[in-house]
Amino acid sequence: MPKTVKMQKHEGITAASTVLVIICVCAALSLERAQKQALSGGLLSPNFFKFDFSKMLELEYEASESENDLLLIVKKEPDEHNLTRRLVLSAYSDSMGFYRHGVLDERNHVESIPNKKTALPFLERKNYQKNTQEYFIVNFDSQAFIAMNEPALVTPFEQWDSSSFSNAYAVQSYTSTALPFELLDTLPKQWSAASFELSAEEYALYTEYGSNTRIQNLAEMLTEGIQIYWAQIQILYEYLKYGDYRYSLKAGIASDGNQLNHFLFTSKKGYCSYFAFAFCLMLRSLGIPSRVAAGFLLDPQSQAFNYYPVRSNQAH
Repeated sequence: MPKTVKMQKHEGITAASTVLVIICVCAALSLERAQKQALSGGLLSPNFFKFDFSKMLELEYEASESENDLLLIVKKEPDEHNLTRRLVLSAYSDSMGFYRHGVLDERNHVESIPNKKTALPFLERKNYQKNTQEYFIVNFDSQAFIAMNEPALVTPFEQWDSSSFSNAYAVQSYTSTALPFELLDTLPKQWSAASFELSAEEYALYTEYGSNTRIQNLAEMLTEGIQIYWAQIQILYEYLKYGDYRYSLKAGIASDGNQLNHFLFTSKKGYCSYFAFAFCLMLRSLGIPSRVAAGFLLDPQSQAFNYYPVRSNQAH
């Protein structure tokens, strides 16, 4: 059974220790002022010229091209994961799409940066490693908390009046190192809420896929005869990644108003939200709990001295 991890004292992280490198990076990046407009397929929205992710995600028939504005800078080791997370969206309905479930999603990923050093709830798991990142916010909501998979300890930095950043902090996160073959036998062939260590209420939330029977029919057809849950996940993933689907900001207009069916069965083109909706809902229709996460993909090619600029077109 999972146990609570004992948090280790986080030392040696101060704003002063990184300021010279950050100044050099900022100068090289030529900081830009963001435009007040929607970006990255509706993922980002402006608020007084600062950007943040929307807490409700719908499928639009067309998305605007990002302005490529600098939003924040992340320091991390090159061998760590490149996906950061801003929000998890666990609730779903046909009319609203994916949206944030207040209490549960706040427990899984807090929205705001704590004002003091704070340990977050974390369950010890096998094949997890601890990473430490530092986040320097430039043109994003100054209180927005961004981390990796399982944030465990947050340490805010002290700010000064002449700082180039609206906020800065360090976070210890835990990320999975499990390989696919290590997950094949992690659950019995017949699973339930208890198999995933979820309550009945949580399992119902994470497996709600609306009234779209075509989604379920497709998922069942693709996984027919496959009983191992990880194998089902991999089949659906490969179907969307390596099949006939392609990325496009112009998904097209569904004649019947069902944008997801239009993507899956007709146009087979759309931006990242379409792939996330399709994958998550197909998994849910098979009884596999899942949710949508919104954050940034860090570009390994863009780093300088382990500092990664994060721009608006990296929202994902």
